[in-house]
Amino acid sequence: MKIAVLMPIWKRPEILSAILKRWKSPPSKMRIELYFVFIVSKEDPHFAKLVDICKYFLKSDTIEGIIVEFPNLPVASKQNAGLGIALKRDWDYLMNIGSDNVLANDYWNLVWPDMWKGADVILGNRVVFLDSYTREVIEGRYNLIGAGRLIARRLIDATWKKFGYLYTPHMNSGMDTCSRLNYSKSVPNHSEVLINNSLVVDIKSFTNINLFIDIKHRGHEVTKVDAEEFTRFASLSELCDEIAKLRGVFRGGSMRDAAS
Repeated sequence: MKIAVLMPIWKRPEILSAILKRWKSPPSKMRIELYFVFIVSKEDPHFAKLVDICKYFLKSDTIEGIIVEFPNLPVASKQNAGLGIALKRDWDYLMNIGSDNVLANDYWNLVWPDMWKGADVILGNRVVFLDSYTREVIEGRYNLIGAGRLIARRLIDATWKKFGYLYTPHMNSGMDTCSRLNYSKSVPNHSEVLINNSLVVDIKSFTNINLFIDIKHRGHEVTKVDAEEFTRFASLSELCDEIAKLRGVFRGGSMRDAAS
């Protein structure tokens, strides 16, 4: 089983570094191979730092991937560009995940059974949001969550053939909705597995399009960092500590310190 991991990146090197350091690869017994596609823009003020972080991550003996340079156009264009390159390789599923998302500790155990059964789409209905500044945590509950979603190759191929893209061009938000609408038009009778749980924690900062304070009003519950129900994401407090430390490194320290 092979998964292409598509990750557009923009600013926030401290968050990218922290989440890649905590990346949870599937256990070897699951026989899952990953191929990362990072999309970066030269217009990004942190371009060189972000490329260095990705290169350091890809030095692992167990991780493969590519860094794609693409102009700073809406995120849909970036994702389509990265996906177009990924389609030249052989893989079974596409993982939708952001450069500010951390997988739950039990992510692979949750999705693995349905992957091997051949489900077309696997997704969750909850997501944990973490404000890296205030350290507040909320869990948002929605019908369908895109972060951590797995989409089968056959849906991607059919959608690409029909439209020439998966993500509706020129859009800068709503990637989950537009991609789902497009592959649903291409393969109306696809199978979809909804996991009644959160698959990722979404880290928020002042540079997000959707700020934590806005999402907070839509959250069902506000809880303290490291509350028992969120232990599935290890120590969120330690994650915040590392992000805060790395902010200082990227402002005036060295890349070697950041990567170590």
